[in-house]
Amino acid sequence: MKRPAFLDSPPLFLEFERTELRALHRDALHHWPLERTADGRLTDACRARVIAQLAALVRAAPWQPRPRAWCALPAQGVALRRLTLPQVPAPERHRLVALQVESEFPLAPEALAWGHAPLPPQPGATPDAAPSQPALVAAARRDLIDHYAALLHEAGLAPAFVPAALARAQLLPDAPAPALLLHVGEHPTELLLGDAAGPESLRVLSLHADALVHALEPATPNAPSSPAPAPIPDPLETLIRALPDTPGQPRLFLSGTASRHPALVARLPHALGLPGLATPLDEGPGAPSSALRGLQQLVAQGRSSTVPQLATESAPASSQPWWQRLPRPWLAAAAVLLLAWLTLPYLEASLRAPGLAARLDTLKSERQRLAVIDRQYDFLRHLQQNQAPYLDALLVLGKTAPPGTRVESIAMNLRGELVLRGVLRNSQEVVDFRTKLVDSGFFSSVVIEEQSPAPNRQNLNFRISAQWKPASARAGLPILKEDPATPAPVPGAAGSTGPTPVARPPTPRPG
Repeated sequence: MKRPAFLDSPPLFLEFERTELRALHRDALHHWPLERTADGRLTDACRARVIAQLAALVRAAPWQPRPRAWCALPAQGVALRRLTLPQVPAPERHRLVALQVESEFPLAPEALAWGHAPLPPQPGATPDAAPSQPALVAAARRDLIDHYAALLHEAGLAPAFVPAALARAQLLPDAPAPALLLHVGEHPTELLLGDAAGPESLRVLSLHADALVHALEPATPNAPSSPAPAPIPDPLETLIRALPDTPGQPRLFLSGTASRHPALVARLPHALGLPGLATPLDEGPGAPSSALRGLQQLVAQGRSSTVPQLATESAPASSQPWWQRLPRPWLAAAAVLLLAWLTLPYLEASLRAPGLAARLDTLKSERQRLAVIDRQYDFLRHLQQNQAPYLDALLVLGKTAPPGTRVESIAMNLRGELVLRGVLRNSQEVVDFRTKLVDSGFFSSVVIEEQSPAPNRQNLNFRISAQWKPASARAGLPILKEDPATPAPVPGAAGSTGPTPVARPPTPRPG
C-alpha cells in the first residue's frame, strides 16, 4: 500500500561541484561556496556551515521521516559499465551484480559505492537465445560517498547519490538514436556516450570551456593566409579522439555554463563531423542547472529505479544516538505498544479465567472414563499382537496353488503350523506347489508328507505341512500386497485360475 503524500517531506535536490553546492528546494535555487582540502574533502568549517544551512532549509514535521536528498555527483571518479545478466529474481540479480562488480572494477567491492539499473533489451536479439537482462552499473570510491552521506545525515536528510551526467540525460528526447552529452564548464569536461538503449560510458576530458571556445573562433581577417592546411587545435583533437567509432550520426547536446555560447552551438558539431546544430540543455543564468532539473524530472515521473544509485552496504553512522534521531511521536507510539505487549498476558488471564475454570471441571469429570478406556485399549492391543495370520496364510495358498487344485482340508493353529490336504494331477505339480510356497517368503519350512494315487487313478492325493515365519519376518512381503488391477476370481466361474474349493463328500453313516 502506498504511503500518504502528507507523511513525506518535499525532496531536496543537490548538485556537488568542486567549488559550489547548488540546492533546489520547493522550486527555489540556492548557491553555497565549498572549501576543500587537498584530498577533496570539505574543510571542518565548511562542513559545519553546510550542515547548518541544509538543516535550516529543510525542516520536517515531527511525524514525518527524514526528507529525501537527491544528490548529483560530478563524473570525476565515477565509472559506468554495461553488463548482460541472466533473467533472475531481484535479490539474486543484486548478488550477481556484486560478483560482476568485483571482477570488472579494479577496487574491491567494499571500497566502492555502486548501484545498478535495468536497461531495455537490445534490439535484434535472437528468439532462441537464453533470456537475458542488460543492466547499467555505476561505481565510485566509497570514501567520498561516505563523506557526503555523513554530512547529509547530520543535517537530517536521507541521501541518494546519482551521477550528474545520468541526471542530465533525463532531459534528452526519447528518440531511438545515439546521443553525445557534453558538459563544459570551469572544471574538466564530461562526455556521456549513449545509444538507443540508454547511457553507455562516461569520460572525463581535460578540456576547459575557454580553450574550447577559443579553438572554435574564426581567424581574424588581418591574419596572413597560409597555403598549408591548419592543424587541428589541441582541444578539438582531444575531443575527437574521445568520440566512439560507432555507426550512425549521433546528436550533440551541451550542458554547463558555456553551453549556450554561439561558437559551441553552431561550430562544434561541424568540427566534430556531426550533422546539425548542438542542443543546449541549460536555460541560462539564474535557472536551475540541467542536473538539478534532471533529478527533479526523475523523481516527479517516478523513474528513480531506472538510474543507478551509488550506495554502500552499510549506512554511515551519525553523530547522534539512534534514539535521538527518531521522531518523538514514533517514540511515544513505540512506548504504548511496548506497554500493551507487557500487560496483555495479565489481561488475557483475568478475562479467560472463568471459562478455563469451567473447562478444567469438565476435564476432571471425564477423567474417570480414562481407566475404562485404558482397559479396553490393552485388550484390543493384546488381540492385535497375538492374533494368528490365518487370512494371510490363505491368501498365500490361493496365490501359489496351481490351477485345478482341490482342497480337502486345511488345519492351522496358534503355533504357526499348517497342514493342507488336497488333490493335484501329478507329483510334478505337487513339487511346484511346494517350491512356490517356499519362494513366497511366508513359510520358514514346507514339507511334502504324503503322496498317494486317488481312487480314480488319474489324480494324486497329497498332504503338505508348513510353519509360517514370525510376524517381524512376514512384514512387507510382496505376495501379501493386493493387486488392484487384477480382479478377484469368482469361485466356480469360467476362466478362473485360482483353486476351486470342493465340498467334502458326506461321511457315510454306520449301518
